[in-house]
Amino acid sequence: MKFRINRVDNSEPDVIDSLSELHRLTFDSAAPLYDFSDGWWWIASYDDLEVGFAGLSMFQSSKPTGYLCRSAVVEEFRGNGLQRRFIRARERYARKLNLNRIVTDTRGIHSANNLIQCGYRLYRPKHRWAFKGSNYWEKKL
Repeated sequence: MKFRINRVDNSEPDVIDSLSELHRLTFDSAAPLYDFSDGWWWIASYDDLEVGFAGLSMFQSSKPTGYLCRSAVVEEFRGNGLQRRFIRARERYARKLNLNRIVTDTRGIHSANNLIQCGYRLYRPKHRWAFKGSNYWEKKL
């Protein structure tokens, strides 16, 4: 399968609509709708079909730190390495922004395995921000 991952302009209403629809398809009611006007966003496509999304935002920290925010792939397209491609695309962009660290959180084993494969390590933040039972991850850039 040939997938494309493109950074999208989240100031465009149709992009916000696409991100919101992908969120609904992948999270349903398991997570509140994210504020897609914040940060930078990517959409994965297969042919003309949008099949996944991922975001990067600034993390409130004393160091220039990025946060890997919402990321998901439509169920029938999972298992094609899109999450790792999303992680790497966001890392490249974080480097362009001169960030020196990225943090994120996850509860799922598949997401954790993708983060580990991309060089992320578990850590304990001073203040937990995610859902109960989440693990926290970081990577120095």
